[in-house]
Amino acid sequence: MESWLNECRADGGGDAPEAVADALHEVLNLSWRSEATRICILISDAPPHGLDPTVDSFPNGCPAGYDPLRLARDMGEHRITLYAVGVEPPIG
Repeated sequence: MESWLNECRADGGGDAPEAVADALHEVLNLSWRSEATRICILISDAPPHGLDPTVDSFPNGCPAGYDPLRLARDMGEHRITLYAVGVEPPIG
């Protein structure tokens, strides 16, 4: 995992908020083994779309309609532990 992470590069985007809700939705739809320890590590340099409409290309939230707070609660109900890591200063 460490070598894979070392190869990751951050780029793209444009506006400050990120597609956090889309990412959480994808995690909920993964095929988890029933006995697996379910962990999601979210690394981002910005909040989800819709939390600060003054600097957001999608001020009403995720274009797909996903609610990041609801998804985080759903993850708990599915025994998925979410660790959120904020990158400071923002990349870009």
